[in-house]
Amino acid sequence: MKKETKRGDTTVRINENRKLELKRRVLEIGNKTGELLKPSEIVNHLIDNYLDDAVKDLISKEELKKKKAM
Repeated sequence: MKKETKRGDTTVRINENRKLELKRRVLEIGNKTGELLKPSEIVNHLIDNYLDDAVKDLISKEELKKKKAM
């Protein structure tokens, strides 16, 4: 009997404008490479490769907001 493994996927909500931008970029990649990706592949790539930079950027922005509020 085959044991099923749960992937543990989740859903993340994004607004309509971001969804449309992802779809545009999927088409851009497809036009340039001939490969059709899923929007989630772009999101996964961003998380896998740029998450640390995003975290640092957001921390810096929050710290700057706090300094301006003082």
